[in-house]
Amino acid sequence: MRIDPDFHHVKKFDLTLACSRDHFVVEVQVDSANFKYIPCKNHTIFIWPALFATVPTNCAARWNDLKASLMERLVSIQRTLNRIIFGYNSIMYCSSSIQPKRHSGNVFLIGMMGAGKTTVGRLLAQQMGKIFVDSDEVIQKRTGVTIPHIFDVEGEAGFRQREASIIQELVLEDNIVLATGGGAILNEQSRVALRSNGMVVYLKSTVHDLWQRTRHDRNRPLLQTSDPYAKLRSMYEQRDPIYSQMADLVMFTSKQSAQSLAWHLQEELGRIWEK
Repeated sequence: MRIDPDFHHVKKFDLTLACSRDHFVVEVQVDSANFKYIPCKNHTIFIWPALFATVPTNCAARWNDLKASLMERLVSIQRTLNRIIFGYNSIMYCSSSIQPKRHSGNVFLIGMMGAGKTTVGRLLAQQMGKIFVDSDEVIQKRTGVTIPHIFDVEGEAGFRQREASIIQELVLEDNIVLATGGGAILNEQSRVALRSNGMVVYLKSTVHDLWQRTRHDRNRPLLQTSDPYAKLRSMYEQRDPIYSQMADLVMFTSKQSAQSLAWHLQEELGRIWEK
């Protein structure tokens, strides 16, 4: 798809860039005040050929130095991924609004229930010599009751308050791999705390795969409804944009084992931290 030559006149927008084996993908999100300046509808997806392409950097040169630098970095990342991408499906997202991070060595896993955060997190921590922490396990240990019991007694709002408090505490640790609860990102303070204190990795799956992994699990209080699949789909539609917006990395989990995913995630993190 072609990008309009006047596209650089947009002054305020959120730009999400992704690179896969064959293309750069750019999603544009513009507030209503600036919508009139863009030659496309909001959330338009632009796709550029990415194999050693110069087009993205030429376009980025029209913007400010930050966006140009980010685009050039994506070109470098793309060239690296082109040599290894055939073995797995991995896409890296970067954002021009990324926040400064404390150099903690922390990795924070976010994503829907059933995405594999706990399983992959344990493997990743073992491989990288880090400490694994599961926020749900910490809550259960401190309260002495299960997550479903907390939901029964305090409701989801009460659980979210406990969860947010735990996350504010855990992000101040160093050298940990933290598996967060699926709804942790609904709290704005938790989102800021996670993004400011470590690398945020979104383990992304399809609704179908998430359903296959969770449909027989009675320890998922939010799915104890008359139509759990519809509930899961609704939560995914609500949360997926939030996960994607705050993530430094998005790793697709559907087509690889947990062990394979952990190894590939370690490789991606190593490349980022080397820069």
